[in-house]
Amino acid sequence: MNEIIKFKNNNTGIEIDCPTGFSWTSFLFGFFVPFFRNWYIEAAIWLVAAIFTSGLSWLVHPFIINKNYAKFLLKEGYTPVGPEDVESLKTLNVNWEGQRGNGVSTNTQNGNDALEQIEKLGELKEKGLITEEEFNEKKKNLLAA
Repeated sequence: MNEIIKFKNNNTGIEIDCPTGFSWTSFLFGFFVPFFRNWYIEAAIWLVAAIFTSGLSWLVHPFIINKNYAKFLLKEGYTPVGPEDVESLKTLNVNWEGQRGNGVSTNTQNGNDALEQIEKLGELKEKGLITEEEFNEKKKNLLAA
């Protein structure tokens, strides 16, 4: 069950991918993973736990870190982007109280934001940075929101 859950902060527009399942990166690099995710408290807890357990906690954390990271993102104000992301949260037994209607995050600002984003996507398409299919899919998603 290694899939990606997409989160978006509607205030800043930042999108973050949150992996699910076992974390090989955490297994190999330990407390550096939460540190580089700007999750400093978890990094400190991981380091202290590794010291006090002589490294045995290093074997446990990779199984739980991604689920805990999803919970952390929800507490920080991020919302799942699409319905498939909401379903992935449900399969992880992560309770998300911020659900609205269909569970998809919506832009709470005025309708001009969607138009501005479509214009930016058009510029990316003209520069050849995204394909016509990607442009049409993102445009459809923006207009549906």
